[in-house]
Amino acid sequence: MRVSMLGRRIRDWQIEGLLGEGGMGQVWRARHTMLNRNFAIKVIADELMSDAKFEALFIREAGTQAELQHPHIIPATDFFVEDGLHCLVMPFIEGQSLEERMEKNKDPKTGKRLPLPHRDAVGIAMQVLQALDYAHQHGVIHRDVKPSNILLDRRGHAYLTDFGVAMRMNKPRTTSSGKVVGTSAYMSPEQIQRPRDMDHRTDVYSFGCVLYEMLAAGPVFETYGMDGDTDFFTKESHIKRMPNPLSKRNPAVPGDVEAVVMKALAKSPNDRFGGCGEFARELGKTIEGTESVIHCPNCRTKNKLTNTTQLAQARCSQCKQAFVPVPEVKEPPKRHGWIASTLALVVISLIVMIGWGVTSEGRRQEETQRRNVESSLAEVRIEKVNKEKELDAANKKIEELQLKLNSYEAPATVIIRNLSDFTIQVIQMNKKDEAYGADRLGSGYLRSNADPLRFTVSPGVNKLRVKNEDGSTCEWTVEILGGMEKKMELRNGENAFASCKLSLNHVS
Repeated sequence: MRVSMLGRRIRDWQIEGLLGEGGMGQVWRARHTMLNRNFAIKVIADELMSDAKFEALFIREAGTQAELQHPHIIPATDFFVEDGLHCLVMPFIEGQSLEERMEKNKDPKTGKRLPLPHRDAVGIAMQVLQALDYAHQHGVIHRDVKPSNILLDRRGHAYLTDFGVAMRMNKPRTTSSGKVVGTSAYMSPEQIQRPRDMDHRTDVYSFGCVLYEMLAAGPVFETYGMDGDTDFFTKESHIKRMPNPLSKRNPAVPGDVEAVVMKALAKSPNDRFGGCGEFARELGKTIEGTESVIHCPNCRTKNKLTNTTQLAQARCSQCKQAFVPVPEVKEPPKRHGWIASTLALVVISLIVMIGWGVTSEGRRQEETQRRNVESSLAEVRIEKVNKEKELDAANKKIEELQLKLNSYEAPATVIIRNLSDFTIQVIQMNKKDEAYGADRLGSGYLRSNADPLRFTVSPGVNKLRVKNEDGSTCEWTVEILGGMEKKMELRNGENAFASCKLSLNHVS
């Protein structure tokens, strides 16, 4: 029987409320009395504390989470044993789990769950897939990817948590590794049938189930209202049955999104994406080019434009300032009226001069006034031409600024070919002077003379890092321009970085 810890103080933490519980233990919200800040503390279940096997599993979870430092993975900040309690301390995410988010998204009239908007679902998916890709690169398979293990903060950012049953890729598989662990609604066929033989692609399938559920408002294989052993039915379905097409569950899902989800749910790992990095890249292609985010230069508000060709006319939704400053062309406010007045004056002058034409003095005055009028008209024409040139130059400047801004937003394509004698294990790219994070190209193997890999990256000065099969690491700085296609080749050579045995050739 579990004892409530509400109100209890452990070291510098005051337990204030239960956040959740599962098979391994309970997660409590705790306030650090010295820092006056909330944390989440996971405590191993009372009935498991006497089992050395589960104790070791819990300690391993703490070590795994502490090692994985990624913006979308909940890290471990402390681990200790106090009064027989094994406690894992983590940051507190103020928000809700993805499971709670989907449960609350209901039709107010019928009470039935509704699909998440596909853009929201894809946004969450991109962040979680980046976290899984990072974990896989560090040799960790999560094995229990599900909505309750994905947290959403108040801004909608997603975080992967609960590595209690995570498995190391590079560790020997013991007998216990052959046990079926995970949650049946999100298990891959190999996780059910051959758990000792599965690899990181089991997480691809599991998150495919999560993404399907976000878009379909229900799990891949429904058991609602079913009698009998629903757990057995679900596992058998993962092995033998094909999921209903996503478009039948939600006709609003775009066809390219459905194709990506269904590929992730392939029964054979070889028919799925090679990893979560590739999964994320293909999913990202379904939303590329549909809108651009422009930061207002005046108030820094984010604005979304569905058509960047209208940038010159667009204004900030917050401060109403134009995104592109239009050079002010000062034209005389009533130029045409002034010209008309001048012409009228000329006519009147001519009429007067006719009356004076009987004398030579009148003729001289007529000639003088005619020349003055012609001179004035010539000056007006010259000024008009100059103003038209200034206006043309201003319009060209606007077009140049618009094209430049568009190029900053346009993604670029990087094509990498391996022509060396080495097998590349990891390929990463990120902005210069930043830690490798969301712009990472991906993971997996790129064998010598294999088909090149294509990646979509944001423009700017990037750094490219690869890891060889012998463990040596190479790094280069690469400038990527918006909209360009950058081809690069890896060949045998020597690089100044560490013990690198490769050289990078820029083909284009």
